[in-house]
Order: sequence, then structure tokens, then C-alpha cells
Amino acid sequence: DTAMDWQPDEKLLLFIRKHEKIIFITFGSMSNPSPKEKTRSIIEVLKRNNIPAIINTSWGGLEKPDVFPDTIFFTGDLPYSWIFPKIYGVIHHGGCGTTHTALKYACPSLVIPHVLDQFLWDKTIANLQLGPKGISIRNFNEKEFEIRLLDLYHNKNYRKNADRISERMQSENNKNKLFEMIIN
Repeated sequence: DTAMDWQPDEKLLLFIRKHEKIIFITFGSMSNPSPKEKTRSIIEVLKRNNIPAIINTSWGGLEKPDVFPDTIFFTGDLPYSWIFPKIYGVIHHGGCGTTHTALKYACPSLVIPHVLDQFLWDKTIANLQLGPKGISIRNFNEKEFEIRLLDLYHNKNYRKNADRISERMQSENNKNKLFEMIIN
């Protein structure tokens, strides 16, 4: 558990206490040719719709601007196992680890796939009604992003379905059984 030794910044804790139904946005280890423009578009949509968000700049897929609304918090990196239980939904690149962790903590997802299997996870999330069909990073634009974000944020079925998947995953979380299988 990467969250065991990690301590949150007091500003992050205040942000979480102040806002409800927060969206977490991360592209993980993925980068893209225009992180400033993508970040600007994301901020404009969030601001226009008054949606609070935590944006993880991580490896450079998104960049913190000099000026942004107080309904947005930027972070460089934090354990998903710590933040996901505290948020409503996740906008991410669709890596298998991020997808799994979002589902484990009952967070609906909007996938912005960049490469390879991320397109499969986008399709899977949409087919299982765990979030809207995403838009690839190559085709990312403000108008399409806004449509999908609002669907993610307002469609209550996504959260219900994510809750059901999360419950099923919790019953499979048996570390002792896994350890025995590996050893034997």
C-alpha cells in the first residue's frame, strides 16, 4: 500500500473538506504533445460547469498554470489508494492499474486513452456503464470533453454500477489466499 508512509499536504485536506463530488484527473505516466492546451481546455470546462477537481500533473501529461480557479487543486503525485475513496469520479488515461483502482473504490471513470490497451479499458468502462465512452487524446477537444464530463458527473447509473463492481471486488480481496497460491 503506497499510502502507508505518504502524508497529504494541509492545503489538499482543506480542499477536500471544502468541496463535494470532486473529480480527480490524471494521465498517469502518459504525456502528450500539448499538455498546456489540454490543461487549459480541461480548466475551462470545469470552471464553466463549477465542478471541483484535483488535477495530477504526474509525468507531464497535464501542466499547472500560473492562474486557475480555487475549485481546482493541482498535485504532482499522490497515492490513488488514498485519494480515490475521497472523490466522486476519475478522468484518466485508461491504464489497467488506474482503471482497477478506480473500480475498487467505486469511482465512475471517463477514459482518455493514449495507447494500446487503454482503448480496450475505455470500451469496457462504457460497455459496463461505469462511465461514458471516452475520447482519445489524439482527438481530444473541449466540446467533446465537456459532453463526456457532464455525463460522467450527472449520470447516477455510473456510480450505482461502480458501487456494485466495488462490492464484488472487495469479496475477492484475500491476500492470504493469494500468498498461499504463490508459495504453493
